[in-house]
Amino acid sequence: MLFKMCTKCRTEWKSRDEFLNSYDIELLGYQADCDQVTEGILLFNHNVPGCESSFGIKMRYFIDLYPGKIASGKKDSAGACRKICLNISESARCEANCDQHFVAEIASIIRNWKRPARAKSEHVSGRDSM
Repeated sequence: MLFKMCTKCRTEWKSRDEFLNSYDIELLGYQADCDQVTEGILLFNHNVPGCESSFGIKMRYFIDLYPGKIASGKKDSAGACRKICLNISESARCEANCDQHFVAEIASIIRNWKRPARAKSEHVSGRDSM
């Protein structure tokens, strides 16, 4: 089974772990789906010379990384929402526990993913972190 194929260079990742273990992948952002929170899209760069493409993967393929329960409801109507969770590069934690809160947590898990040590012959793209 195939997890993802790069839309430009056709590199294949057979599993999510293989994808997250790649030193050539960088998490860029998140496109929310406010109606179906697990259908938002995580955006990635494939940082390989000659490729440098960007592509999205639905949040539902990463949702099991979140250790908590996804809350229901929005907090923005009460003014409590600062939309921190929708800016995945933000390191601050949001105190408003709404249905998008898990996004920042999953982004943090992906950015801090423990990758295996590189083989000496492995290509180095110049970017070691997401």
